[in-house]
Amino acid sequence: MSTENGPRAADRGVALTFDDGPSSYTNQVLDILKRERIRATFFVVGENIDERRADLRREIGEGNLVGNHTFTHIDTAGGGSEVAKQLTETSALIKRETDFTPCLFRPPGGTKTPQSTALINRRGLKSIGWDVDTQDYTQPGSDSIVQTVLRDARPGSIVLMHDGGGPREQTVAALPRTSHCRAAPEGVPLRHPRQAARRWRTLCVDLRLRLRDKA
Repeated sequence: MSTENGPRAADRGVALTFDDGPSSYTNQVLDILKRERIRATFFVVGENIDERRADLRREIGEGNLVGNHTFTHIDTAGGGSEVAKQLTETSALIKRETDFTPCLFRPPGGTKTPQSTALINRRGLKSIGWDVDTQDYTQPGSDSIVQTVLRDARPGSIVLMHDGGGPREQTVAALPRTSHCRAAPEGVPLRHPRQAARRWRTLCVDLRLRLRDKA
């Protein structure tokens, strides 16, 4: 199973998520999140990590959560040994650079099948979808991105954005204005990446239990 949104209680915030980084835009996104005192979840592509190690460490170090998005943005629908290898390799890279083992996974394109679900479960990962798609990857304009979030987000919504995978100037321009939605600040931002990693390791255990109870 995949989680497309959190609890809908009126006091719940909105979760901002970013896919396909880290990239040259990631630091700009992090600068805005830090200024607005918002934390987000970054679903990272493993092959991007080597040249953007500092960005990955900054994501964790500033209190954000990092999830697995495969190594090459592969289609995970069929499951199989190559998908398993990519999940393992990407998680290992994240662990090596941040001392944090991810507990969340987002399938590229949001594809879910019984085969992929079984594989993800065996890896101890929880699949996270979304219920608000900004379609920022189509470059619809920053105004359109903002309007989609403000129109469609509800308490507990998970918003899909991208900090990598192509030109993301529009996403960066839109992000400050999306803060009118109550983005959910999970956890406490800690300065040292390894301190933050320990904080998120505890959160992952708690999150797995909450999502299991909800399923």
